[in-house]
Amino acid sequence: MYIAACASNFTDDESRVTFVLSYLKGTPLDWFQTELNHIMTKGGKFPKWFTSYPTFLGELQRLFGPRDPVTDAMNALESLKYKDSTKATRYTLDFNRHSRRTGWNEMALTRVYYKGLPDRLKDEIARIGKPSRLTDLQELIATLDQRYWERQSEISRDKKPSSSNQSKAPETRSDTRPDNRANGSQAGSSKSNGQQQSKKDQKKPASSSSSSSSSKPANKTNSISDVLGPDGKLKPEERQRRMDNKLCLRCGGAGHVVHNCPHSKPKPKGRAAAVTNNAASAKTPAAAPESGKA
Repeated sequence: MYIAACASNFTDDESRVTFVLSYLKGTPLDWFQTELNHIMTKGGKFPKWFTSYPTFLGELQRLFGPRDPVTDAMNALESLKYKDSTKATRYTLDFNRHSRRTGWNEMALTRVYYKGLPDRLKDEIARIGKPSRLTDLQELIATLDQRYWERQSEISRDKKPSSSNQSKAPETRSDTRPDNRANGSQAGSSKSNGQQQSKKDQKKPASSSSSSSSSKPANKTNSISDVLGPDGKLKPEERQRRMDNKLCLRCGGAGHVVHNCPHSKPKPKGRAAAVTNNAASAKTPAAAPESGKA
């Protein structure tokens, strides 16, 4: 296009070829440099394509152009898909670029064009009706796609106020946060005080029960009627209380059981016990007259 627009600057084919060679890159540039080095080192004339612009274009097409452009265009059309995130214009331009080389009739091109559309556009076409001509179908797709993106813009605009309101809500809560903290601290302190008081109340009966149980052996003679029944045994409730609190069943003290109770007197065994009992009975009558003389 630049050569056609500025034809006065390119008066011959050699100037046109030189201008195109200055824009070569990659593999085409390597090809030209190889040909030029061969001519410079081996000597000889420049190839015909260096002085003839049509021959130069044909050489480029032969080396770097497609071998079967029709088959390549058919494969490109069959694999072409309308990406849902793009616009209909991009899909239509790519389709028309390849469809010119296939040689297919309008019916086949219309079918392939419809096949590559996304489901959201196919649903709209099913509701409206599918045109039979390719150009009419492309016009309808352009209109439906434009309406779809307009609707998406409206949805995004409608969501913005709700998001702004949500962002303002934490600020309102932050203004009252000190009061909430104060109320929370007061409630927490009262709750902790109540828990401490309840713990103290729970501990008091245990201490009083332990103190009463520990003091029971000393005051056993005064409260014997409260713990013993008519048969001389512990009352059922007193026995159960001592068992629940792991107290001695003999004296009611804590930290030991009946068989190692410090308040129980060991019983004398065998002959020594009998001698001890006889001695005690012999001493008792002798002591009586002395108390009478006094």
